[in-house]
Amino acid sequence: MRTLQGMKWVAAALVCVMLTAFIVPYAQQNGDQQLLNMSWIRTGVSSRGARVLQTGELSTLTAAVASATRAKVADGSASTNIYLRGVVIEKSAGGTGVVTVSTGTGTNCGTSTDVIVVFTNPLSTVIPLGILLTTGEDVCITTEGANTSARLLVN
Repeated sequence: MRTLQGMKWVAAALVCVMLTAFIVPYAQQNGDQQLLNMSWIRTGVSSRGARVLQTGELSTLTAAVASATRAKVADGSASTNIYLRGVVIEKSAGGTGVVTVSTGTGTNCGTSTDVIVVFTNPLSTVIPLGILLTTGEDVCITTEGANTSARLLVN
């Protein structure tokens, strides 16, 4: 009788172990994760179509400019703002050079041009900015053209 009772306990334990193999563990979700799940980008420079899920800082690196002539790197629109996250400066030689970031409208920011920031003799580096521009403004870059190339990190 004792052996039969012992076998019942072993069988019951074996059934419990087999059933737990089918239980799917779920991680607990906190409020920040829930808000992140609801953060869908629909507009802005960083939008690449409807229903793009933003899971962090989504930015775009513009084309490199190494020219003494002002060149447009980001197009503004009447319904969105451009957020300048930073400037990526690349030096080929020497320590001299100038990088100018400006805004405006028209061909290469030729109309209503405003200088946002000027970097004189910058090193090869990434410089954080954090500047929100007015809607409808394009962003342009000018360098001395010889030794310095610059890009913007925008969204």
